[in-house]
Amino acid sequence: MRYCTFLLLLLLMLAACSSDGHRQSPRPTGLGGQELAEIHCGGCHLFPPPELLDKTTWQNGVLPEMAYHLGMRDPLEKLAMLDPDEIATVLRAGAYPNGPVLAAEDWQKIMRFYVERAPEKLPPQPARPPVKTGLPFFEVRPLREKMTRQPMISLVKIDEARGCVYVGRREKQTLEVYNRALKKTDELPVSSPVSEVVAVHDTLFMLQMGIMEPNDRRQGKLLRITGQQQKTILDSMQRPVQMVLGDLNQDGITDYLICQYGNESGKLAWYDGKTREEHLLKTQSGARIAIVRDMDNDGLPDITVLMCQARESISIWYNRGKGVFEENIALQFPPVYGSSCIELADMNSDGHPDILYTNGDNADYSFTHKPYHGLRIFLNDGQNHFSERFFYPVYGASRALARDFDGDGDPDLALIAFFPDASQHPNEGFLFFENRGGLQFDISTFAEAAGGRWLVMDAGDVDGDGRPDIVLGSFLKSGLGQAGGTYAGPPLSLVWLRNVAGKR
Repeated sequence: MRYCTFLLLLLLMLAACSSDGHRQSPRPTGLGGQELAEIHCGGCHLFPPPELLDKTTWQNGVLPEMAYHLGMRDPLEKLAMLDPDEIATVLRAGAYPNGPVLAAEDWQKIMRFYVERAPEKLPPQPARPPVKTGLPFFEVRPLREKMTRQPMISLVKIDEARGCVYVGRREKQTLEVYNRALKKTDELPVSSPVSEVVAVHDTLFMLQMGIMEPNDRRQGKLLRITGQQQKTILDSMQRPVQMVLGDLNQDGITDYLICQYGNESGKLAWYDGKTREEHLLKTQSGARIAIVRDMDNDGLPDITVLMCQARESISIWYNRGKGVFEENIALQFPPVYGSSCIELADMNSDGHPDILYTNGDNADYSFTHKPYHGLRIFLNDGQNHFSERFFYPVYGASRALARDFDGDGDPDLALIAFFPDASQHPNEGFLFFENRGGLQFDISTFAEAAGGRWLVMDAGDVDGDGRPDIVLGSFLKSGLGQAGGTYAGPPLSLVWLRNVAGKR
């Protein structure tokens, strides 16, 4: 039955293409390669200059993929690799045109423009002072356990109110619960990797991705767990990766804001807490992180969102009341930047939220160490206009969190990198930025950081002593490389950085 469905969808695709077969093929424009690239490569996302990647990566990675989206290669080659239940979703999203959108001669000009202008090799990242090994304010507590399989942790979430830590494990298909001493107290089987949990009183809301790898299958779901009872309240979602609960339409009932990352298609949407009605904000792949916060001081919760994939950007969706939102694009980035996460924090003590931004995603068609990967701070001018004022280069930077870890009144930073350069020493998979004021930081790491590949991180008071701790979760998978650096022990799954500030 699945094979027949697949053939039927391919035949429908062929029929759609043939129905447009009488149109004239695009004629050469006479334009140069750069002009054509700015038109066709900058038409749906920020124009990527050739200097952002090396020749080989353009030629063998990005340009062949771009050809599908410009109709210069047969999309059936891509569709044939998909599961039948993905094909209809991809076709509805219009990911691939029915035919070439430009003449073959013009496409050759675009390819030559990128390959000829690109460097043979990308330059190294800018030099920076050596990173100290040995964390201030923290006691390093690696979780040592007997593991028959490599750890694949998809979630760590500190629940201060309940005094526990939730850990989603893909390799075990479980959601584990740890106590204030980081000892496991419970384990719940799950049907797919967990990407988010939110506890509300005696109820736990759990978001499951379906399939973790890039895909467009509608297998994600949201569960409500009360005691021993589980109920699916939303399903058929496209690879949901993050969720926020809040009253978005001012009716007194909690709504669900969910980032459905997808692959070729996806969506950012909120769901009415009473009716479960879907309210689409954006139909586009790459919704990664949403933060609900009043950004314009009108008393209504706005939504700040990081979009990844090709159209990398940060937008603020201003709440106009009664569930109506209006998008304002605050920042845009080239499609090869690898945007990975955002955080809001007042970094210059002016009373306005600034943006912490990490880019370092390398699981795409441009896998190479990029000099522009790292941590950036965009300061807010008070009117939600943001400008870059700080950049710290880190290969593969994947998330940064801002908390006052040392108790001196300003936000310090914790950063993880999922695709670090293992040849760099000390290991840069985790970095701690102690705030010295004026966007100046003392930066350190810990030796055991080389024992894991840190995909997830959370900050909060684990042990109930009033100080924010950090918990790191490692994800080791064949094809993505292993833990790097000089750590000699077995791979780590969890590390608790217990805050001991003030005890020294």
